[in-house]
Amino acid sequence: MPTISITIISDPVCPWCFIGALRLSRAIALYLKTVSSADTITTKWHAYQLDPNTPSQPLITKIASKWGEDQVPSVKARLNGIAKQEGVEFNFNSTIGNTRDAHRLEKLGALGARRRRLRWRL
Repeated sequence: MPTISITIISDPVCPWCFIGALRLSRAIALYLKTVSSADTITTKWHAYQLDPNTPSQPLITKIASKWGEDQVPSVKARLNGIAKQEGVEFNFNSTIGNTRDAHRLEKLGALGARRRRLRWRL
């Protein structure tokens, strides 16, 4: 029974990181179902700050400041298209938190299942 260790470096307020985490979770489940359910897969998450100085702000404001007002429709369309494929929907009216604050909140959460649930909610 081999152990497969996966290291993830991620920013919990990044929508692309969220999509990557969803895909990884599905890939692990598929592997365990179709290749070897006897294997052990461990994941270790490391904090990464894509933009540590960004304040809490509406997601749409962040997109506009990062890519420009003129790119907002295309970025939204791309994110929505990929999210739909993954079975989720982004709320562009929501507020995203500061990366550092999100990492702090994760550290305050308990290890194990509670931490994983917190990561998905962020």
